[in-house]
Parts: sequence; structure tokens; C-alpha cells
Amino acid sequence: MIEIQFPDQSVRAFKKGVTPLEIAQSISEGLARNVLSVKVNGNILEARTPITENGIINLFTWNDKEGKAAFWHSSAHILAQSLISLYPQAKLTIGPAIENGFYYDVDFGETSFSEKDLPALEKQFMTFAREKFEFKMRMSSKSDALKFYKNENNPYKVELVENLEDGTISFCDHANFTDLCRGGHIPHTGFIKAVKLLSVAGAYWRGDETKPQLTRIYGISFPKQKELKEDNKGDIKPGNFINLPYYNNGTTTRYAVDKNNSKLSLEQFIKLANESKITKERLDSLVEETHKNILLGSDPEFSD
Repeated sequence: MIEIQFPDQSVRAFKKGVTPLEIAQSISEGLARNVLSVKVNGNILEARTPITENGIINLFTWNDKEGKAAFWHSSAHILAQSLISLYPQAKLTIGPAIENGFYYDVDFGETSFSEKDLPALEKQFMTFAREKFEFKMRMSSKSDALKFYKNENNPYKVELVENLEDGTISFCDHANFTDLCRGGHIPHTGFIKAVKLLSVAGAYWRGDETKPQLTRIYGISFPKQKELKEDNKGDIKPGNFINLPYYNNGTTTRYAVDKNNSKLSLEQFIKLANESKITKERLDSLVEETHKNILLGSDPEFSD
């Protein structure tokens, strides 16, 4: 037997190998139906991961930020699966959860992709989500991971794997799709009942303008359809995202900008972009057009 401590400091004994989902079920079926993410001893686990030692457990639902993070992280996986289904030649790069939703950066090669293509991608996304595919983690050796992505002809994933230490590399599988991942998923895809792909933007690989320019697709998802409808009345709707052009060496990179969820000031954006042709006056005119400061949204490539 092992001892599990709960947030209220109470302690209960469970059989060795019990899963977080089984622990939730021992409390109530309602909680078990709503658990999205789990931490044991401060480490993120999948809901069906066996627990083999004493620990402190935290069970997260949609009402917790950790639950939303797992929900949107898992949504990025489904977006990636949908992209490869519709654009098999595309090369996936990274796709994290962000403060309000998620995104995935993709290299479409010679294939064009724009916002008019988002509805078909949304439809494919929900087709996969309704299948209730379980997310399963597995470890991989570095050599096997490199071999996999070299066979996939994906230099971006190869670069990511090359920077990881052997023994720390893991993948997440669902359906017939797999992706390099450190974990932290909802139990299965069926928890996602609604999705809105918000915008298409440009982003350089690893935030380096000397590297390839990728297509970034932003989205947000919910466990209930009505929450998407309610959210579209608020401040996370397609109309609140604009494309901010950044001109560099004769080409245009378009960054998605969230007018309400601010992370960096306009001045910080100008500095980080290291612009060569765009002027502050031009950016100020965009601010005036939206009647408020335009601030860069939550984006790991530009965050401290």
C-alpha cells in the first residue's frame, strides 16, 4: 500500500500502482469525470499513470489554470494531427499551450495556407476530437527519436531532439499520431467539445529571423460548446486578433497580436522585433485604429 496526501492535508492509503483517475473515482464519480490534469509530488502526470510511491496529489479540472493548460496543450496535439491529415507534406515544429489557448508552428513548404483554410481545419479537428482517442506517453531513446524524425524528413524536430539528453525523451501517442512531448494531457480527446481557430500569423523558427519563416495557427478550445459561444461575446474572439506586419529586408512577417491579453508593451515589441523599415509612427497608427494600445500576446518566442 502507498499513502496519498490531499490538499486538505488528509491522507488515505491506496494499493501500489493506483492511478490518479482511480483516486478521483474514490472521491466521487463527478470529480473523476472532470479531472483534466494531475500533479503528484509536484510532477505533472497523466490521469492513467500508475503511482508507485507515497505522494501529495493535486487533481485539476477546467476551473483550475493547470486544467486549462493541459486542455489546451492536448488541443495543440489534435491541431497537429489535423494538419498532417490535411497537409501530409507539412512539417510540424512546436505547439504549446499559451495563456488563452494554444498554437502550432508549421512549415507548409510550397503550399499556401491562409485564414480561409481554417474552417476545414476546424472541422477535421472536431472529427478527431469526437473519437475519444486516449493520450498515451512513452519513452524513446535519442537514437530512435532521431531516426524517426529523419525518416519523416523533419529538420525542426531533429534539431529539438539533438538538444535533448538521452533518457529524457518522450512522445505522446493518440490514434495513429505521435509527437515529441514532455507530457501533461487530458485523458482523451473527447473532453474537447468546441474549438475556434483564431488566426494565422508568421513566426521565425526559434525566434531567429535568420531561420525559416513558419506559419503559426492560433486556437482556443472548450469542454462545452456554450463556453465558446459565451467567450465569443467577450475578449477572446477572432475579431480581437489582428495581424501586425513587420517589414524586414523587403519581406513581410505577420505576427498575431491580441489587443487585450498583454505581455509586452508596444515599445518592447519594437525593440525585440529589431525592425529595419517599419516605423514607430506606423505602429502608432495601428494603435489609433484599434482605439487602444496594441500589445503582443502571450508568446514564448518574445517573452522573457
